[in-house]
Amino acid sequence: FEGTHFGLRLRLTARIVELTPPHRFVDEMVEGPFRSFRHLHEFKRRPGGTTMIDTLTWTCPAGWLGRLADPLIAAHLRGFVSERNTE
Repeated sequence: FEGTHFGLRLRLTARIVELTPPHRFVDEMVEGPFRSFRHLHEFKRRPGGTTMIDTLTWTCPAGWLGRLADPLIAAHLRGFVSERNTE
């Protein structure tokens, strides 16, 4: 995956580590800017369609500095995923 974050073009390579069709799948970063990154995609049947629920968990690089930046990164990722899901 590739995207612009905080003015930087970043690339993340992920591997699907769990697949339970049609309910969920999980991908985890194998290379990228985080120390670790996991993305759970869950699909819930609803009247008239399907809802996808994204759950992201990550560990920032850079120790205490990364933990300090974590709230900013969380807000950014929430907006990034929401925007992508409307496309």
